[in-house]
Amino acid sequence: MKVTTARRLDRERTPFYSLRVRCRDSGDPPRITETAIKVNVVDVNDNSPVFTAQTYRGTLVENNYIGASVLQASHMSLTLAYPFGLSRHL
Repeated sequence: MKVTTARRLDRERTPFYSLRVRCRDSGDPPRITETAIKVNVVDVNDNSPVFTAQTYRGTLVENNYIGASVLQASHMSLTLAYPFGLSRHL
């Protein structure tokens, strides 16, 4: 038995598929068996991140110490592999 896809899969739309498979031999009488198969769709990073603001502004004083945070920029990802987005300190 071979299972193939008929179209592109999208984890965000359909996270899994449930299949029923039935097999029958050519005996007399034929013997039949049936089983359930669950196919999980694995997510890939297929969506670009989106910044949570159009513009970010920060102020930096000239004697700011090395390593001090100047600005925080955040983005969200629609990909389930990174569901909560990331935050960066600049």
